[in-house]
Parts: sequence; structure tokens; C-alpha cells
Amino acid sequence: MKNKEIVQQLLEQIEVVRQHYDAVQGALYYIRTIKRGTDKSSLYPDELLTALVTEELELWRRVFMFGLTLPDDERDRIKAAAYEWFLSDQMSVAYYLFGGENAGKWFVKDEEEFRAMCKEIFAPKERP
Repeated sequence: MKNKEIVQQLLEQIEVVRQHYDAVQGALYYIRTIKRGTDKSSLYPDELLTALVTEELELWRRVFMFGLTLPDDERDRIKAAAYEWFLSDQMSVAYYLFGGENAGKWFVKDEEEFRAMCKEIFAPKERP
């Protein structure tokens, strides 16, 4: 199997994991909001959601590993996908580095510089 095929297969697996994650979130929403009268004490979704996130991150690691060996245009596609998923505007780099929603409020300037650098390197390129 060639690297391009491996990367394509991994990206397809990531999409399946995301669909499962969304399905679990939808089921949790349904149980917690629609079925308000049910006993929710036995509902432990965190382990399942954590397992899905862990699996997705492992697949991303493999995508990056094999993606680095692809031709420039394919590698740019992988970089753009990583940028869109991991560095979107709603993600906080300080949160990744220091944990917690209030962590690193003083870190705003460094985060802006980091985002600018990442955007230049990883953001999807305008195609003519």
C-alpha cells in the first residue's frame, strides 16, 4: 500500500470516529434534554467519548507520519486539514499548553504570534 493510500484510509477512519463521536453527543443530548424524567445516574459517557477522542488523535498521528512523505500538494492538503481541525479560531493554544479554560490569559500576545505563524505555514492556500 502506498503512502497516499494509507493517508486516505486514515482520513476516512478519522471521519468514522468523528461520526461516532457526534452520534454519542447526540444520544447524550437526547437523554439529558428530551428524556428529562429518566434516571441519568447510570450514564457514564465520558469514558466512551474519551476513547473516541484518543482513537482520533492516534489516527491523526499516523496521518501526519505518512503525510510527511507525500508530494508537496498532498502534504499541503494534510497541513490544511490539521490547521482547520487543531488550530481553528475557537481553539486556544494556551489551553493546550497549560490546561484549563482560564489558563494563560496573559499568553494572548504569544498566541497571536503563534497563530500567525501557523496560518502562514498550515492554512489552506488559495488556488489560482
